[in-house]
Amino acid sequence: MALEADVGNIINLRIARRLDEVAQILTQQGANPYRVQAYQNAAVNLRRLARSVDKNFRKRRRAWIAQNLRDR
Repeated sequence: MALEADVGNIINLRIARRLDEVAQILTQQGANPYRVQAYQNAAVNLRRLARSVDKNFRKRRRAWIAQNLRDR
């Protein structure tokens, strides 16, 4: 379980790093500061998550697929 949490944390950190890079590029391009702040906030929030964003996405995707199959 600890290994799974570490892997999830690594995934979140990698995504957060990319969001920081996008924020930096947008700043260099003179983008709207609110847009830049949104990317920075997303990165901060990802770093704070206890659970992998990847795991959350997969869980919700399975629920969405199951719902669509039931609706047929």
